[in-house]
Amino acid sequence: MSAGPSTGLSANMTIKNLGDPLTGWALMFAFPGNQRVTQG
Repeated sequence: MSAGPSTGLSANMTIKNLGDPLTGWALMFAFPGNQRVTQG
């Protein structure tokens, strides 16, 4: 995950479901300005 070239923020994230299988779910992020999530 990257918050943009001006901040240099990067993070690793693992999502693990320890319960019953999920259906119809979504993962969303909201950042101010022109920041974005990218895969790299």
